[in-house]
Amino acid sequence: MTAHAKWEYVKVIYPRYRQAPRREKQQLLDECCRITRYHRKHVVRLLNGPAPSDERPRARRRPRWLAGRRSPPVIASWLSRRGQQLGSVGTESSSDRLCPGVGARHTDGGRCQI
Repeated sequence: MTAHAKWEYVKVIYPRYRQAPRREKQQLLDECCRITRYHRKHVVRLLNGPAPSDERPRARRRPRWLAGRRSPPVIASWLSRRGQQLGSVGTESSSDRLCPGVGARHTDGGRCQI
């Protein structure tokens, strides 16, 4: 079942759940968990929260700075800043050991030339 189909299902079941007595709510929760494969607590939060919007949910994207080739410069800069804050942790040698050669190749606006 796709994310869009799950969202559509929750949209349909939401008004039924809100108007149902306690016993029927338990059955609706069981059914929703079985169909969507969501954890029961997640379904409870969805159905007790605000009504699902008419807009289609957006896909979550990974931040650009976490992409594979960008991470060594980011880690090196974090280590160097952390070393300045703590003294011995994250010194030049530890950042060179974890990201060898990043300092020399990191020259064009944040892109690593590995």
